[in-house]
Amino acid sequence: MVNWAILTQMSKSDISVKETASETNETQDREGRYADAFRIGHSAYKFVLDFGQFFSQKGKPNFHTRIIMGPDNAKAFIAVFEQSIREYKRKFGGIAQGDD
Repeated sequence: MVNWAILTQMSKSDISVKETASETNETQDREGRYADAFRIGHSAYKFVLDFGQFFSQKGKPNFHTRIIMGPDNAKAFIAVFEQSIREYKRKFGGIAQGDD
């Protein structure tokens, strides 16, 4: 079971997040890809997030997925992601790498 943090409202001053632990047909039909390599770039109008896998025999990551979003959505993404990390730590304890 995956705990989902879903952005439910976004305005310039308010980002609301709803927690749910249910699997739905909507999420079950998605292809899952593992990522341990990340690359982020930006311009004045967008953020570009590349996700991939690092293969030690190649010596470099193989990027397989690209997400492009506007600055407002990038900020909302960070807020939801940070809330999800806080919830993870509350349920499972600290995260070893870079734990604060």
